Amino acid sequence: MFNLLKSDLYRLAHGKMLWVVTACVLGIAALTVFAVFMVSSPEFLYASSQSFEMAIDYAEDESLGDSSGSEGSAAYPVEDVADAASEGSGEGPVTVDAGETGAAFDDDDADAAVAQTLEATGKSAADLTVADFEDASREMRTFTSPTDMLGDAMLSGGFASLLMCLLVALLFASDFATGFARNLVMDRRGRLRYYGEKLLLAGLAALYFVLLGAAACTAFFAVAGFTYASANTVGEVAGYLALGWLIAWAYGCLTAVVVWLTRSGGAGIAFAIVVGTGMLGAVLGQVLLILGGGVAPWAGAVEPWLLASCQGALSLGMPDLMEGALLAAPPTVPPAARIVVASAFWIAASAAITLTCLCKRDV
Repeated sequence: MFNLLKSDLYRLAHGKMLWVVTACVLGIAALTVFAVFMVSSPEFLYASSQSFEMAIDYAEDESLGDSSGSEGSAAYPVEDVADAASEGSGEGPVTVDAGETGAAFDDDDADAAVAQTLEATGKSAADLTVADFEDASREMRTFTSPTDMLGDAMLSGGFASLLMCLLVALLFASDFATGFARNLVMDRRGRLRYYGEKLLLAGLAALYFVLLGAAACTAFFAVAGFTYASANTVGEVAGYLALGWLIAWAYGCLTAVVVWLTRSGGAGIAFAIVVGTGMLGAVLGQVLLILGGGVAPWAGAVEPWLLASCQGALSLGMPDLMEGALLAAPPTVPPAARIVVASAFWIAASAAITLTCLCKRDV
């Protein structure tokens, strides 16, 4: 098994596939940091404040037009529009209709920063300058902690899992396309060694991409001048990365099973895009939540244990992932425990399918 592992590591190190995917990880991390840097810049916030002023002016014009007697429209005072736009952040889009077209304000971080600056300076949006947004920009460029940054920028979105699954799909499918697998001793013992080594290789690939993505995001955010409100201990960071690794490894094992069942790299790529990114899991989670609202109460309890839900929970960071009350009534399982159980289940299930059904199949 270890000879096969060394052979695969040699092929990866001396081939193009690993380095192309590595460049993709670094590129996506750089683009992510650049986008966050631009959105949090004083210049962008100032531009947002001017859009804010234009929207209020538009709502005022609509209100004046409605008050002149147009039918089928309702007038909204400008003060109500401003109040709606300056409410707290994190509660989704706030939309105020003015006439048929309406004026909509997205209550995201930039709009919240504009509203806070208006309140702090006591100025109107038209009187604000770029310098007025220095404090708001500095606040937006301060993460709660390093693990919160890693969750928001990399792990909870699934881009590391996606790229790792693409590598697994292409590499494992190439063994059959090039005839590499047929050159190995493939009695039952040989198949056990072959498939067992591939599952282990998927775990190593997951570890590589999680560590690479974490290092890249940390370095790029540091260069861009981002800071942290609090620090994590070494144990918290290690535990957080271990949770991200388990989820990525589980997705890699599932991708491997799909490739081996279909002997198709295209099927593995499709699986990586639809499942590895958490898209299918997010849709399934919404269905379970809807069913849990009354039709099937048990469905709502299943949703937090989905692999996609566990991946989304990584946005919490440490130590929030450890919060739970197992002795409470009813007990609440910490998100970290759900991640470990769900990931271990799918890794074990993939190994069971591979080492039983697939080991009986000719290569």
